[in-house]
Amino acid sequence: MDLRKRANANAFDVQNYQFYDDSATFGNVDEISASKEALLKDLDLMWEQVKEENNRRMEKALTAFAGIACVAFTALILDKMSDYTCDWWSDTCVQASKILVLFYTAVLGILGWQVNLMFVVVAVS
Repeated sequence: MDLRKRANANAFDVQNYQFYDDSATFGNVDEISASKEALLKDLDLMWEQVKEENNRRMEKALTAFAGIACVAFTALILDKMSDYTCDWWSDTCVQASKILVLFYTAVLGILGWQVNLMFVVVAVS
């Protein structure tokens, strides 16, 4: 996937270089070359800044789910504790255990789906 991105970026760069070479026809050739180099340096700097910002956004993409993940983990612990303490003699504990299993399984599924979407977006972009 990285090779495809690089090939697309290189094709885009070639088109831009050709456009710049065709458009920049006024003035001294040395000044045109110097301005092209300065422009390319600025574009490279901007590209690096955009990549860094996207990486930071990727790191923060799942932080919205941290609280619900902690609650789901607590539900898992409570479910396992009830399995050993009261599920064998109390129907109420069995029903509560089923609700807890439903809850943390749903949260796990939602988190898995969000991680999948995040990786699909990364692969496409």
